[in-house]
Amino acid sequence: MRALRGFASFHAVMASMLAIVTFAMVRPFVVDPDLWWHLRTGELLLTTRQWPIVDTFSFTAQGLPWIATEWFAEVLFAAVYRMAGIQGLAAILIAGSVGVVLLLFWLATLRSGNSKAAFVAVFMLLGMANGSFNLRPQMIGFACLVITLICLEYFRRGRRNALWWLPPMFLVWINTHGSWIVGLGVVVVHLVCGLVDRRIGRIVSTRWTAPDRRYMELALLLCLVAIVVTPYGTELARYPFEYTAGALPIAFSLVAEWQPMQFNMLPAQIFLVILLGFFALQMLVPFEWRLEEVLLFFAGTYMAFTHVRFLLVFVPFFVPLLAVVVSRGTDPYDARQEKPILNAGLVITAVTVMVAFFPARVWLETRVREQFPVGAAEFMKEHGIQGRILNDYSFGGYLIWSGQKVFVDGRGDLFEHAGVLGDFAKMSRLEPGTKRILDSYRFEAVVIGRGSRLAAFVAGLAGYRLVFSDAVSVIYVQSSDT
Repeated sequence: MRALRGFASFHAVMASMLAIVTFAMVRPFVVDPDLWWHLRTGELLLTTRQWPIVDTFSFTAQGLPWIATEWFAEVLFAAVYRMAGIQGLAAILIAGSVGVVLLLFWLATLRSGNSKAAFVAVFMLLGMANGSFNLRPQMIGFACLVITLICLEYFRRGRRNALWWLPPMFLVWINTHGSWIVGLGVVVVHLVCGLVDRRIGRIVSTRWTAPDRRYMELALLLCLVAIVVTPYGTELARYPFEYTAGALPIAFSLVAEWQPMQFNMLPAQIFLVILLGFFALQMLVPFEWRLEEVLLFFAGTYMAFTHVRFLLVFVPFFVPLLAVVVSRGTDPYDARQEKPILNAGLVITAVTVMVAFFPARVWLETRVREQFPVGAAEFMKEHGIQGRILNDYSFGGYLIWSGQKVFVDGRGDLFEHAGVLGDFAKMSRLEPGTKRILDSYRFEAVVIGRGSRLAAFVAGLAGYRLVFSDAVSVIYVQSSDT
């Protein structure tokens, strides 16, 4: 009966509205190129039941040390694909994205005490969160980060048992995505900020009671134990530290999500307007904030400015604060004004729309063909083109999925350490010496994006002949091979 009342509540209506907007955002099935090598890794794990320790997907880094740092998500993706094909992947994308948004709504409601304000706050930040709605392990990491914040918020409200969700979640998280390090930092910040009683202006820190501090310390200890329970021992705990600008400068320069925020782009301008508006309100209205949430807010802001990818971190740090601000001008939820029949009708309508417009298999396959070198992969298989093939960075994942050995793919750390990524960067920018690098690898074929600068360069070289072209890619082969 309680569940039925919840289904017919205004909270459920707001949740369903957020769900249907999120559904509309991710339904076009724009997926990251890395999906395909993640999927192939998952298939490899399911088939061989062995943990990879060297690269077997490329001809340039073959045999070099490489481990499946995100194996749990990869096995999940591959298992779902086996059962339901590409529609199964679409279901993961939609369910995962909607799930993250509803978790954000839960967190914002919990912190602000006002579900209507939480709805507005989450809706305002949906555009920023959208970049993390992708079929990659990072989406699971995003969900884990929000769950961590929810558990800590419940703990602050006296529900100590909420902390015991954290260790098993970190066990999943460490085996899924490197963002676990951010979650661990969140727990540490909450623990440390509760060690002092201090007020600085409108920022307040309240000392933990002795029992609460012991609960926090034990939960943190169990989380630390969980992060070494992996097929690779402590190697997965070391992995996030590989991704620093100093360690992988070429990978960072090539991948858009590792770039600083570009304020000539509309999403960045919206981000800046919301941020400035938030700061302006602090001067007009006397809000009081907890020390740990202020520290996390500034950390998330810095990370988002530095690398667009870290909007994934900024959004869950900021959404509860934004909900508190919005709540000042929003009437709270009043259960006496509930309209259960209307609410239930709206929720059922939203669910029906999502089911009715769930993407068909043929449409999804067309979307993949429009984004990735599907035609090129089919042509190479039909004509026996294999061996030393130069491919675009963004094509590597799909070519791995199709069974080709690649020159480079989205595993930037592997190829940067192998020295291959630097050569690819020079060729893609047509730097001096591009022809020499091409010759040194003795490529038998080139599979690159139609209309790219490198495609035009190869087209003008003697010895290469165009054998395939579609809206996505072109294939050139050495004339001696034809």
